[in-house]
Amino acid sequence: MLYRADEAIRFDGSYYRDHHVPLVAERIGDLCESWEVDFGVATGEVSPPFLAVGHFHTRDLDGFLAALQRNRAELEADLDNCSSHAPQMQISKVAASSSRRAPE
Repeated sequence: MLYRADEAIRFDGSYYRDHHVPLVAERIGDLCESWEVDFGVATGEVSPPFLAVGHFHTRDLDGFLAALQRNRAELEADLDNCSSHAPQMQISKVAASSSRRAPE
């Protein structure tokens, strides 16, 4: 889930990270193997195109999407607590991964 950086968009990153994403993971259940929240960081003259990106990892995409659909009304209602705009959704396949240290 990608939240574009736009001054016209209200986005509460703390609520998204601490409440919304864990709620999604809880509703998805065991189909959600892991999740992450990334916040865009401005560096010098480079501004991030996205305020935040939420990642959900699963081995059963069809089951995951079905669980999202079953819980859609509740999750969309909760989304209003952290954002004034709907996120863009992208489904990806992990091609490579490494994890050597915990996020800061």
